[in-house]
This record gives sequence, structure tokens and C-alpha cells, in this order.
Amino acid sequence: MTTFDFSELSKLAADLGEVPAKTHANVRKALEVTARHVKDDWRKPLQQSEMIPRGASTVSYEFTDNPEGVAVEIGPTYRGKGSHWVGGLVGYLEYGTPSASPTGYGHAALQKNEADFIKGLEIAAGDIL
Repeated sequence: MTTFDFSELSKLAADLGEVPAKTHANVRKALEVTARHVKDDWRKPLQQSEMIPRGASTVSYEFTDNPEGVAVEIGPTYRGKGSHWVGGLVGYLEYGTPSASPTGYGHAALQKNEADFIKGLEIAAGDIL
């Protein structure tokens, strides 16, 4: 099973909770750019997959945005005509099943974009100084 260590991001999220409201838009922009890149990088290997070629179209992202902060969820969707079972399969295969090894496509996409995300947040934080 794949595990993720979000301790540093959790600390960063707590620290960002103290930044002025004017940086909210820049933080959101950094998060949106990263979310789009993670989504695209997750979709690439799925597009080439013989097992779930339609799986790429189920990977998307969704924002929760309010004055207190912004969050994004990236992954397969389970809604839409005929996509609920495909999105579910993408989710199962990401972490593996008793009969299939994990693909780790989402994890790899997240790791690939981590440095750019941190750079974007540093730029957003630099705008308030």
C-alpha cells in the first residue's frame, strides 16, 4: 500500500493560515496550477493503459474555496454517465488490490509537481513581504 507523508504540508497549511487575506488569490493560483499539472501527469499513463483507457477522462480536480482558505481534491470522479465504475477502477488500481499491484500514477504525479508547488507558494508568500 502506498502511503503519503503530509506532515510538512500540514505545517505549511497551518503557517499559511496566518497570512493576510490579500495573498489568498496567489495561494489559490499556486494550488490551481499544481492541481492542473498533477491531473495532467496522472492522466498521461492512464491514456496509454490497455486495461482502463477511459480512466484518464475521470481524473480531475475540485476546489473548496472560502475566506479561511483553499483546498483541492485531485483524483478520479465517480459521477457522469458511465464513468462511475471507471473512476472507481482508477481509484482501486492507484492503491492496488489483492490481485493487482498499485499503479501509483497519482502518487508519481504528486511527487513530480511538489517542488513547483512549493516554489509557487514561496512566490505567493514573497508578495506579502
